[in-house]
Amino acid sequence: MGLLGYSMGGRAALRLAGEVDALVTAAAWVEESDLPLLRPPAGGRALLLHGTEDQLTSPEGSLRAAERLRELGAEVTLRADLADTHGMMRHRANWHRLATAHLVDALTTSACAPGGREAD
Repeated sequence: MGLLGYSMGGRAALRLAGEVDALVTAAAWVEESDLPLLRPPAGGRALLLHGTEDQLTSPEGSLRAAERLRELGAEVTLRADLADTHGMMRHRANWHRLATAHLVDALTTSACAPGGREAD
């Protein structure tokens, strides 16, 4: 199962990462107190997206979450290089493509791996 969370939903998704095979967060709200609670996705892969012009949630929070997930052994891709605001509308096609490609690839790989869950 994959999980995508945006803004405060990204914070919730990070907290639930250990329960899913693949994780995507977009403009996630991350507090320092969240970091010790993070667990890597069961499938081991996470994509964290954040616009460089976000004035509501800090791209630094996504960076810290990515670092923490890596410390825990997750394969993390952090994309915080597109000039976009919290709404992520300026580059929405890119954000959607990145998130979709990550989830499809991670879930397909997870389902085919030994011990992976079969699709219903």
